[in-house]
Amino acid sequence: MHKTLLYKFIIHFLKHFVRFRIQDIDLNQKDGNVLINISSGIGDALMAEPMVRALKQAKPDTKVDLLVSLPTKAIFQNNSLVDRMFLLELRFLKFIKLIRQLRKQRYDLYIGTIPSNTLSQVLVPYLTNILFRIKHRTPHTGSRDFDFLFNIIEPIPEGRHRMWCNMDLLKQVGVSHNKAQEATQLFLSEEDLRNAD
Repeated sequence: MHKTLLYKFIIHFLKHFVRFRIQDIDLNQKDGNVLINISSGIGDALMAEPMVRALKQAKPDTKVDLLVSLPTKAIFQNNSLVDRMFLLELRFLKFIKLIRQLRKQRYDLYIGTIPSNTLSQVLVPYLTNILFRIKHRTPHTGSRDFDFLFNIIEPIPEGRHRMWCNMDLLKQVGVSHNKAQEATQLFLSEEDLRNAD
């Protein structure tokens, strides 16, 4: 009951006070500064890795930072394509500290990979003043619908693989992808290999 009232209050507040400009992000014209949200589960992180790689291969000068959880951080720990990772924690003081850190980065673009639809995930790009924000359409309605906080909402076609749905987000910034990029890559450390042996 209390959670529902809180959600309704937040939605009411945001719909009346949210103001953002839709500005074109052309990563061909300058070095971009991108934050990608991959803070759900390990499987979701594996489905997002090809998108991160496709973006960095197409725009090698683009700075790519990740918003991660503890499980998803492990997937990208040794990935040289990632510039920096920020840990999303739900404790209030740590969340405030994270927002302050992210605001200092002055990101041009926020990309929310599937399923970026929790309250903490959708508030991050708004609170950090990232003016261009894209994500997938959320299946939630009513008090759980935060799609209005984003500039572009990409639909999820029925039956389309989640990996390709994440790749589809890149077309919004002029990055194409191909079949060769669809395999997920994991970068293991020497310690990982020793432990496996």
